[in-house]
Amino acid sequence: MTENYDLGRLTGNKDFGKISMNISATGFSPSGKSVNANITGNVGLLEVKKYQYQNINIAGILENNKYDGSVTIKDPNLDFEFHGLIDFSEESAQYNFCLCHKSQFICLAYHQHRPI
Repeated sequence: MTENYDLGRLTGNKDFGKISMNISATGFSPSGKSVNANITGNVGLLEVKKYQYQNINIAGILENNKYDGSVTIKDPNLDFEFHGLIDFSEESAQYNFCLCHKSQFICLAYHQHRPI
C-alpha cells in the first residue's frame, strides 16, 4: 500500500505527481528473466499533468513480457475500460484489446481551450 507517493520524483517525469495505491502482485522471476505475476489492485489516486485520476482498478497476468487483463477507470471525468493483451516481448509492441470510454478532455488537462 502506498499513500501520496511522489511518482514524478521517482521517474524524473514532471508530468507525474502523487500516487496512492493498494496493489497485490504474486509471482516470480525465473533465472533473472521477465517477471511472471498475477496483479490485482486499486489505484485510488494517480496525478498526471496536475489532474488527479481516481478509482483505477487493475486485474491481470504479467508473463513473458505480456500483460493479459483489464484496467478500468471510474473517474468523474473519465469512464474507461481496457480488456485485452499487450505484448512487449517484441521490438514493436503488439496489442489485442477492447477499449470503451467516455471522457471530458478539458477537465483532464489534455486540452487547454474549449473549442469555438
